[in-house]
Amino acid sequence: MGAPSSLARLMQFSKELDDAPKTKTDTNGAVHTGYMPRFDVERVLGDSPVLNTPITSKARMISPASCKLYDHTTLRSLLAEVMTDIAHNILRINDTADVCISGLLGKRDVALTVAGPTGHLTAVQRMLQSKGLQYKLREHRSLDPGIMSRGGSDLVAIVGMAGRFPGSETIDGFFEDLIDGKIQLTKVSEANSTHVPVKIDTHVRRSQSPVST
Repeated sequence: MGAPSSLARLMQFSKELDDAPKTKTDTNGAVHTGYMPRFDVERVLGDSPVLNTPITSKARMISPASCKLYDHTTLRSLLAEVMTDIAHNILRINDTADVCISGLLGKRDVALTVAGPTGHLTAVQRMLQSKGLQYKLREHRSLDPGIMSRGGSDLVAIVGMAGRFPGSETIDGFFEDLIDGKIQLTKVSEANSTHVPVKIDTHVRRSQSPVST
C-alpha cells in the first residue's frame, strides 16, 4: 500500500512492477507509516451494530504503541485506535510485554494464552521466567501444518543485516533518521563525482546540481 502518486511513479520505473498483478484495498490511504495520510478507519469498520457492543471493565488491553491501557467504552472506538496503532505507529512489543508482566508481579495464578500465530511467544515466556513468575500455557488451536500462513512470507527469516547509509554508519542510525524525517541529500563535488553514464527518466525533474544519498 502507498500513496497513489508515489505508486504510479514507482510503476513507471519498472516494467516488471507495472505488469505484476495488483489488488486494490478499501483502506482509502496508506498504512505502516506515520508520514502519509491516514487511512479511513470508519470506512474500513463499516456500520455493523456489533461495533456498538460495550466493553466490559474486566477486559484490559494495552497499546503496543503507547504501552498504556486502551480506554474505550465500545468495540468501535477500541478497534479504531488498534487499527491506527498497527497501521501508522511504531509497535514496541517488548516494552508492552514488560508492562503487562510487571502488572502480574505477586500473582500466583498466571495463564498465558496465545490467540493466534505469533513469533513473540518465546520472548514473552523468557520475560515471565526472568521475573520469577510461574505460569500455565493454555492450549490453543494450532494451524494445519499443510496450510501456509502469510502467503509463504513466514518461511523467510532475516537473521542479520549490515550496511552504510546516508548520514549514518549503522542501520540503527539510519532508522532513527527515517523516524525523524531527515533528508540526507548532499552536494557532490567535481573531485568526488564519478562520471558513469546513467539513464535518467525524462519524467523526473533534474536537479540543478549533483547530489548524493
